[in-house]
This record gives sequence, structure tokens and C-alpha cells, in this order.
Amino acid sequence: MHILLWMEARPDAPAACERLEVSGKYKQLKFDNLPLMEAAVRVTFEEPLHFTYEVIYEIRRCLQDQFKALEEPSHFEIVPGKPHEPIRIGPGLLPGFVLAGEVNGLRVSVQQQLIVARWVRESHRGSPAYPRYLLLRQALWDTVEATRAAYGGEIPPIIVTNMSYVDLISATNPELVMARYFAPCAHVGATDGASAIQKIEAAWTRQRTDFRYAIERARGVIDGEEIDGFRLTTVAGTRLTEGATVLDALDGLHNELQDFFLALISDQAKMEWKLREDDNG
Repeated sequence: MHILLWMEARPDAPAACERLEVSGKYKQLKFDNLPLMEAAVRVTFEEPLHFTYEVIYEIRRCLQDQFKALEEPSHFEIVPGKPHEPIRIGPGLLPGFVLAGEVNGLRVSVQQQLIVARWVRESHRGSPAYPRYLLLRQALWDTVEATRAAYGGEIPPIIVTNMSYVDLISATNPELVMARYFAPCAHVGATDGASAIQKIEAAWTRQRTDFRYAIERARGVIDGEEIDGFRLTTVAGTRLTEGATVLDALDGLHNELQDFFLALISDQAKMEWKLREDDNG
């Protein structure tokens, strides 16, 4: 079912809504050769939003200077921190939409209970490089504020924040990937001596932050070249406590993910991917 198409801004449309400028100093890992494929930040609402064409158009109008296109979603994500519930579709209700056409390649998916700002590395040469966390954070928060404005200033509270990274590690010798690229803490003893690893995944909670990593066989395309190797996914999420702000919680997750990633990868990986650590993000 096609519900949304490319929409150009009308010449007589009002100016974009006021933006809350976000900036700050964050832990930042700089690699010259990191095989990063995706970065995403998410917020979960306590209750579902009910989208109408009028609401979607108002959100789009607020963000038209940044996102030049409005598209239908190709898929829907599981909502972090909430039991799985079916997407609500009915007369006058829409399941969600995607804001696209941003100069850095950022896309924002808006679902009834979830907003996701994401950068995905495109397969062709010359595609936009990862624009770093601050712009990803800005895109997410601009969309939250535009959504709030579209509902007259009242939306359900945000109860969960989440951030994830995905890297694609090329593997000429798959049986050596764990020893070559991952620190001992990422290894699973039961796989010692395995001739091939298909997937390793673990998840746990430490001081209110949920962590997860997954290492699994995968294929992808980077700069037009097909890569056969392993996909590394690292995730951190937290449920907001009373008095905590969404952006502070997200910033904390971002910094924890940097430390988490460094702990997972080996010295060999840091050398091959040309790590240059800098705490000024």
C-alpha cells in the first residue's frame, strides 16, 4: 500500500519551524578506515501517536528546509523498551512515514511510538560520509520538536532512548575473524576451536543501561565492492528515570557506546582501522 510520495515544498509554504540548536562536547572516536555501515538514534513514546495526513504534513512543513522528501516506510522497527504491539491502521490513521533527502544522507523514520534518525552508508563511491553524532542527534530532536508542534505542544512522554552502530568487517579468512578483530571479552568460550562462526550475540544490563552486541556472517557493498565478512552491531539503551532529560540520557548512551566499542575490538583492529582518539566531539 503506497501512502506517501515525494513532496516538494510549496512556494507559498510558511517558513520552517524554529529549531533548538544542540551542541556540546562528547567523547569521539576517530578512525581513518572504520568499516562503519550505519548509525542510529531512537526515542520511544509511552503511548502511540495517531497520524493523520494533516499532522504528517505539518511535521514535514516544519522540517522542509532540512529534509526535501517525504516517503513511505519500507519496513517498521520493533519499538525498544515496549512489548510488541501491532501497528494501528484504520480510517484516517497512518502507520508512519520517512523524512529523506537530507544533504548528509540522514533519514528519519517516524512510527506511531518510535522516532529513529539514521545514517546508512550507501554502496556507491562518493556517497555522504557519516556526519557524526551531533548531526544525528539534531535530526532526531528536530523531528521530536516538529512532532510536538504538530500536536499543539502535547505528545506522550519519551520513556526510552537507544543508540546503535553497525560495522561490516571484511573477512578473507572467516575462521580468524574473532582472534584478529575482537578482544577476549567479546569471545564466547563455547566456540573455542570452531572452524567457522555464524553468529555470537549477548545482551545484559549494567547500572540501568542495556547493552547488546552481535557478530554474524554477512555480505554488503562498500564503494561498489561486494564485501563478504561479519556484521558487528553494538547497541546501548536506557529507560528514562524521573527528572532525567532525553538529550542527557542519549548523550550518556553515546559516550558509553564509544567505551563499549573500544573494549570489544582488538589492538589489531584499532591499528587496521587507524584509530585516532579525541575527546572533543
